[in-house]
Amino acid sequence: MADLRWDLPSAAAVEELIRAPLPLGLRAGAPQWTFHRDLYFDTTSGDLRGRGVTCRLRYDVRDRRWLALDVPGVDRCEAMVSDLDPRVVLAGATEPARRLRALIDPARLEILLELEVERRLRPACLPIVRLPQVVLGFDRITARHRGASLTFHELVVWRARGGVLAPAWLGRALARRHELRAAPSDRLERALGMHAALAREVEAATAERRVGVIAVAHGRLAL
Repeated sequence: MADLRWDLPSAAAVEELIRAPLPLGLRAGAPQWTFHRDLYFDTTSGDLRGRGVTCRLRYDVRDRRWLALDVPGVDRCEAMVSDLDPRVVLAGATEPARRLRALIDPARLEILLELEVERRLRPACLPIVRLPQVVLGFDRITARHRGASLTFHELVVWRARGGVLAPAWLGRALARRHELRAAPSDRLERALGMHAALAREVEAATAERRVGVIAVAHGRLAL
């Protein structure tokens, strides 16, 4: 089951939610911190996105790496990899790399988007048996695309190992209490859409700027 996600409007909202009491007497466990970086690949002409395919290489702070390939109508294919160089990983012998070569020559791929995810974890525990039931991840995401970067925040909710409570129940309770909106289902498309909107704003601001040049020489004005 995919993680459940809600949009957080600001860094201040993140801090407020981290400090807020959990619903129905649940207790917060010891806070944790983690970090990972996701690289998304495609050709300059968008061949993979045009087919609905996503190719992602993840690096985490514990020196682990995974290559994942999502193809419409096919189960996600993911494998841990040992190489650091993305080119070597994409041309490697793992199952996602082999499947990728059925779709496209990996030599044609380049980094489409880079997501840096700083995640603060807050386990939710039962009041008596202090075993984590659900994990709340407060994500600060920096999206880098074509030399530009922007930041947004999300709440991610998933079931803890051995947990019996439904993560959707806790996530919806928090969303109602703090008036949160569901985040777009595809983080890649969300980040690219935000970059496209930013580019349009910059282009519009540039188009509205007017420059006037007046030539003046020996007391005479050129019109």
